[in-house]
Amino acid sequence: MKKITLAYLRKQNACGDPVALFEATFGKSAELTRENLIRADKVGLSLVWLLEQPGFEPAWEAYQAVERSAWEAYQAVERSAREAYRAVQLPAWKAYEAAQRPAWEAYQAAQRPAWKAFEAVQGSAREAYEAVQLPAWEAYRAVERPAWEAFEAVEHPAWKAYKAVERQAALDALIAFVEKE
Repeated sequence: MKKITLAYLRKQNACGDPVALFEATFGKSAELTRENLIRADKVGLSLVWLLEQPGFEPAWEAYQAVERSAWEAYQAVERSAREAYRAVQLPAWKAYEAAQRPAWEAYQAAQRPAWKAFEAVQGSAREAYEAVQLPAWEAYRAVERPAWEAFEAVEHPAWKAYKAVERQAALDALIAFVEKE
């Protein structure tokens, strides 16, 4: 394939927004050249979508080889960061539940009797529950929040790095494919 056209995009069931972006960028068609692929990438058109279309199998295979290792690297970083987060979060959650559970059960026990009795004790039972639950929740959040922030500090750059490799791999695979033709 030497050229991408609006008709081709529609035939392949491309979504409306990317078709409109393609038209705004290239008009009715674009030659498959290194420059046009770089331009398409810069305006945000999905080169991965193009790689998935019939006729691009060799480029897809080249892309997959790079993308797969980038995905595995991202997963390793994300898994490690998530495990570090869970190592802090899970004990904090268990401590929260342990502090909260008896108060919740006491609250529910006071709430179960007849509606009038419930209305009579509900306020004080709820206050007793909240007196335990709120500090327990705050203690949990005080431990969990920094752990989540640490997770995100590792995971977000890893995700951005993966997406950058994915985009570059798609671009490189398509350029190599186009330049072979």
